[in-house]
Amino acid sequence: MKRILAAGFALWFGGTAYAADVPVPYKASPPAQVFTWTGCYLGGNGGGGRAHDDWQPVAGTTLAPVRASGWFAGVQGGCDYQVSSFVFGVEGQFDWADMHGIALVIPPGGGTGLQLSSSLDRFATATGRIGYAFDRVLLYAKGGAAFAHYNHGMATDNFATPQFLRWREGRVSRDLSPVAALR
Repeated sequence: MKRILAAGFALWFGGTAYAADVPVPYKASPPAQVFTWTGCYLGGNGGGGRAHDDWQPVAGTTLAPVRASGWFAGVQGGCDYQVSSFVFGVEGQFDWADMHGIALVIPPGGGTGLQLSSSLDRFATATGRIGYAFDRVLLYAKGGAAFAHYNHGMATDNFATPQFLRWREGRVSRDLSPVAALR
């Protein structure tokens, strides 16, 4: 019974003992997070553009260039992987477009005229890149291929009976040159 009373008295009036020689456990602070370029992304884009399409002479008639303009909008996505300070990545992009233009050609002396048209309705790119990261700054070189879907048309008109000649050129690689950029 005395033990129970002593234990109760110690619990009731006792508390935590504070002593100068009791060691306090040490907990290290977490390490600072390091920025990395590793990861994937998905996004949208849009804008406007202009084109200058040159045509080859037909039957000895010099043709005027077609100047096209319009809009485009699309999506892009890619992934980057960082090893030490080197960054490797791939990216793909697809855009819908409504860029078109018309040029009229009337040969000397009148007669039958020509109406030339060019339009771009979609394009895509597939690229790769390699770069060197300085924390949040990335210097990189980028290269790949661009693909465009063009429609070209030529209509003849003798101002009495129109005759239409059309041809289609599609999915032709337009640009394979590498591009260097600073971001």
